[in-house]
Amino acid sequence: MRVVTNDKLIERRARFGNIISWVGLGVLAAGMVASFRPQYIYIAFACLIIGFIAANIGTYQLRRFGRRPRPDQVLSKGLRGFDDRYVFYAWMLPSPYVLIGPPGVFVFVTRDQSGRVICEGSNWRQPFRLTRIFTALGQEGLGNPTKELLGEIEHMKRWLAERLPDGEPPPVHGAVVFIHPRVELELKDPTVPVLTANRLRSWFRNQAKKRALNERQREELESLIQSHIEGR
Repeated sequence: MRVVTNDKLIERRARFGNIISWVGLGVLAAGMVASFRPQYIYIAFACLIIGFIAANIGTYQLRRFGRRPRPDQVLSKGLRGFDDRYVFYAWMLPSPYVLIGPPGVFVFVTRDQSGRVICEGSNWRQPFRLTRIFTALGQEGLGNPTKELLGEIEHMKRWLAERLPDGEPPPVHGAVVFIHPRVELELKDPTVPVLTANRLRSWFRNQAKKRALNERQREELESLIQSHIEGR
């Protein structure tokens, strides 16, 4: 499998995350100092709010772009072993993580929660744990991965339909992938495929048995994407 990564974007966002994290910490420190002066209490509150928001933004950017392994690296490692007809794109297309190959187009949504995560249909929740209070700044919110994945799939379909000569996009599928090694998934009839990173390869092997694209269609699709990348 070939891997195409937007290294410039990743480096830029990692640098931004690092800067905004330090700015957030600095503003929080200023707010703490101001809180000792009653006449500056409103400034202290403003600093605490701004600093908290900045620190959260910085941490989010660093977890996606500044750590090792990054989510795209976990995905590419999990998909390792497929031949050169498969290409994994990280931050090169409208959806962050896209894989194309004979089975069609696949998009992935990642989450890095640890502990119990419960999915029933398209409903998600994570039971409260006291330790989450101490890791709140270091972990992105769970949100609704199902809704996000379905949105990414539709986004890719529209993007491809606008650019393909016949306007008919190839099949677009996807999965939600939890990349934290200590996640505990409890699934009950999930609306979309939900996997841990260590199950990604075996899941995709089953998908790879299908042949939605012939060789000509696959090459045309890859050429289209390459033209988009070169024209960025």
